[in-house]
Amino acid sequence: MCRLNAFLCERVVLVLLVLSLLFSVSCAAKDESEQLAETPDALLHALWTPEQLAGTPQDIKGQPALKTPDFSGPARRRPLHNLPPVQPGHIRAVHIPLENFHSTNATAPNPNLIALTFDLCELTSRVSGYNAELVNLLRKERIPATFFAGGKWMRDHPEKTIQLMADPLFEIGNHNWTHGNMGVMDKSQMRDQILFTQAQYELLREQLAQRAAKAGLAAQMDAIPQVPTLYRLPYARSSKDAVQLIARLGLTSILWDCQGEEKRLPSIFPNTSRSHVATGFPPGSVVSGSIMLLHGNGIPKRTNTNLPQIIRQLKAHGFTFLSVSELLKRGTPIRTNKGYFMHPNDNAAVDAMFGNGTVGSSWWKKHKK
Repeated sequence: MCRLNAFLCERVVLVLLVLSLLFSVSCAAKDESEQLAETPDALLHALWTPEQLAGTPQDIKGQPALKTPDFSGPARRRPLHNLPPVQPGHIRAVHIPLENFHSTNATAPNPNLIALTFDLCELTSRVSGYNAELVNLLRKERIPATFFAGGKWMRDHPEKTIQLMADPLFEIGNHNWTHGNMGVMDKSQMRDQILFTQAQYELLREQLAQRAAKAGLAAQMDAIPQVPTLYRLPYARSSKDAVQLIARLGLTSILWDCQGEEKRLPSIFPNTSRSHVATGFPPGSVVSGSIMLLHGNGIPKRTNTNLPQIIRQLKAHGFTFLSVSELLKRGTPIRTNKGYFMHPNDNAAVDAMFGNGTVGSSWWKKHKK
């Protein structure tokens, strides 16, 4: 009888030890899961594998020109979320206070700041691509960036859009529905171009929210804006009506003061801000507070060649990369009511080439009469 009791006691102790071990493992797994949920990019890695995020070389190609332009709009024509009005004007750069460059405080933030921006344009007459190589480089180097996406581009690339949306490195701005030219469109057309895009973003964000909830990461959606708050003019074309409309719709209009896709890379001048650049500096040079124009839709082709060099050179000069929203917090925006590439009126020719901007130049020339 004593032997039986001893045997039973041993078995009870063994069971208790196993249960204790299982409980410990369960708690550890729960803690690990909770820690993962608290990381900024938890949503990104919960919903996609590294292979899915990396994309393929085919992504950049897009599709051949459409035989008939696609003038259709989004499934929802107006966003549910509206923004309060903002100060009108197009921001070309941000003035970083001069005293920031002469601080003797060793812990002071780096004053040499830049925002890289990538346009994701798409006309009615084609489906453009997605530059996976570019995005992969930004993720590898942990470089924040702002993508100005066309509404139709987002509709044609829903998975890529919500991947960018879910990535805490990136933010998405509004680049019109089908790249409409704000220098020639009437108020109704301009409003549709902007609000169609806001609504399409909203629809895709709702899809992301549903997937986040299923993954137990609904709280991660709090960091993702309900609608874009930034805007970029297609062709950099503007008008008095456009300046006022964009601001009334609550969008901060962002242009650029340097370009990264030219054959010759821009000159870089650290410890200097745009509003106190001395005469004699090359036009389009990079200074602290600069906003650089690039593209992420496979056009132009030089982006992939230039971007690694640009990143390497900016790092060598001590620059810190920020999203546009973060850059705006670091200084005073430099605004203009004029829309242009690098010099006033240097984009006037696009009106004759593209008309209202929503179709390719060859289609426009053939049908404009």
